[in-house]
Amino acid sequence: ATINYTDNDAPTGSISIINKSSYSSGYENVALTLTAIDSTALAAYYLSTSSSTPSATSSSWTNVTQTTSLSLNVSKSRYFSSGNNYYYVWYKDVLGNISEGYSDSVYCSTSSCY
Repeated sequence: ATINYTDNDAPTGSISIINKSSYSSGYENVALTLTAIDSTALAAYYLSTSSSTPSATSSSWTNVTQTTSLSLNVSKSRYFSSGNNYYYVWYKDVLGNISEGYSDSVYCSTSSCY
């Protein structure tokens, strides 16, 4: 008999920008904490400044060591403009299920961010 393992549950996770007040308007190298869990295994994350959900086959997915519980510190450079500056992340498991998008933002005035 063939046993089919199915996992209809997409990963769940979060994104957090570290030490928001340390940034200012302009070009910054931003430190982020990415966390996610999944019942089978997480395979990749997709970090973006756009809220558009990625396709499963996009080349911009970053593969990770497969684990059911992921916690990563990563950095991603970007230009901070005045107002809210968002980061978005999605997680994908080994079976190709994609999580909902999670986001965090830094609000910048002309002089400082928080």
